Amino acid sequence: MCGIFGFAGRTVPDETAMRAALETLRHRGPDQEGWFSDYESGCKLWMGHRRLSILDLSEAGRQPFVTPDRRVAVAVNGEIYNYRELRAELEKQGAQFRSESDSEVLLWGFRFEGEKFFGRLRGMYAAAVWDRRGETPRLLLLRDRLGIKPLYYQVWDGELIFASELKAVAACPGFRGTPDPLALDQYLYLRYVPSPLSIYREVRKVAPGEYAVFENGQCRTETYWRIEVPETKFSGTLEDAADELDQLLNEAVREELMSDVPLGAFLSGGIDSTLICAIARRQLGCRKLKTFTIGFESAREDESPYAQKIAEYLGTEHTCEIMTRKELFEILPKLPELYDEPYGDDSALPTYLLSGVARKQVVAALSGDGGDELFFGYNNLPALWKVARIDEWVPRPLRRLGGGLLHGLFGWSYPGKCGKAVAYDRMDDAYGVVSGVFSWLNFERLTGRPFHSADFELRKVVKRLEGMVPSRYLAAFLDMAEYLPDDICCKVDRASMAHSLEVRPPLLDHRIVEFANALPFHYKYDRRLGGKLVLKKVLERYVPRELWERPKQGFSSPVGDWFRGALRTEAETLLNPEKLHREWGCRTEYVRSLLEEHFGNRRDTGYWLWILFALELWKKSAGKRQKI
Repeated sequence: MCGIFGFAGRTVPDETAMRAALETLRHRGPDQEGWFSDYESGCKLWMGHRRLSILDLSEAGRQPFVTPDRRVAVAVNGEIYNYRELRAELEKQGAQFRSESDSEVLLWGFRFEGEKFFGRLRGMYAAAVWDRRGETPRLLLLRDRLGIKPLYYQVWDGELIFASELKAVAACPGFRGTPDPLALDQYLYLRYVPSPLSIYREVRKVAPGEYAVFENGQCRTETYWRIEVPETKFSGTLEDAADELDQLLNEAVREELMSDVPLGAFLSGGIDSTLICAIARRQLGCRKLKTFTIGFESAREDESPYAQKIAEYLGTEHTCEIMTRKELFEILPKLPELYDEPYGDDSALPTYLLSGVARKQVVAALSGDGGDELFFGYNNLPALWKVARIDEWVPRPLRRLGGGLLHGLFGWSYPGKCGKAVAYDRMDDAYGVVSGVFSWLNFERLTGRPFHSADFELRKVVKRLEGMVPSRYLAAFLDMAEYLPDDICCKVDRASMAHSLEVRPPLLDHRIVEFANALPFHYKYDRRLGGKLVLKKVLERYVPRELWERPKQGFSSPVGDWFRGALRTEAETLLNPEKLHREWGCRTEYVRSLLEEHFGNRRDTGYWLWILFALELWKKSAGKRQKI
């Protein structure tokens, strides 16, 4: 795993400043540093790379990779799992490989096939590709299909800055950073800033399955893959589906066990991580698999006893660490520096700690990320199912009328909230009611203004999926298209790379994603049996059902308890209602009610308070670098 940074534009950049910006990514690549410059054309290029050595640990693996004629160069962050078969083909075409690195296949693949080669890659990657073969030099910025690896860029006055993390872009002399109100609204709604937005107006993220092309001082984006439901559906039985999924998972795990450094796996004790660990353990044979778990002092959130039982059954070398108050206070100030943007998923804390525990023994680790999104495992689906039935059977004018009357009569009491929810216009609005944080219901109470979703990123996904996905399943596909890359993948990438740990999610192999999307929806979710039906069918072949079958718990922190205990003083300071009103326009009476309800033990409002708390932590951190 690595960090990449670079500049392209009319002027020759200050190389000292370039190297200083690259240095901010040292945690992503502590083993090697390299850079490449090309000032021979109208567009000047400087491209830097920080390397975490996983494959080919020698000097030959140092990046950027450059063709002998210096007309094509690449810098890659990530892993290309099918590089061996691609390399064999490229060698037949005349490719002159200098290393055993998987990343070098992108250099020669692009050299011979151009952008078409992007669709042949299998893995997790973000890359910069310099192309000076034509009359006009181009810089291409590529991101993997599922958005596992990050890539930011800024275009300003005909010049471009790009980097694996926002902090490197911000460290460049040409950085522009004006907080974006639209991004802020979507953060409050979702608890993350969705791609292609960033918290700054001037900075964008390359979206999953896309690449940006910078040419003649302008930037455009192209799509090479996206989430969709194929026209040709899987036609076999549920058992047939389990057979094929089992085979695909074994292929993905086999490829992702490829490593020249020690490798382990995260094990929560849930369905997804248990299945990945079971397959990995079987493939490793007599070699022990190292597994890692984080627990909590609060028994309500602690899954570590379940993970211990799974580890004993599989025979792994298991390590478990309980997150303490002391560790909480050590991690908390680091969060804004890790994410560079407001990020409100409280599971970032245990993920950071888990990554640190794993890095003491291994350099790479498998994870079970993606199972809930691909196979309909989240608890929001039953609620959206009910909402969809209203959508199907009750005309929109009647929903608006009835819902408006209920809200007018009962205000923000439970019947009034139900009325507001029933009056939604579109299923993405309903998704926000059920799945959002300050959804448009609470957003109005927080800010005193209605939530306008016309420019909402979820709305764009819904427009694309409508007609392809029935309303009752739309939530699952929104989770896959938005929540997965911009919350889950973002969380794991930053938390793990802060410790120079590479995390690989076999379930996010795009072949598995495409297979899952081609399945009949009832192979994944049943109203009585719940979600992940086909995934459970596979898992019971490896691990007895009694060891993993239980209500879904999730990987979250006891933030409600923390606000009433260890974090109370800091919460009262940062979440002062008058302060939040001055800085963000939050209504003082609503914020005060959230605090009073929580501290008075009348209702656990820690979920909402954490979103505001994380926003304030980010502002405090960002304010040290520039005026916010």
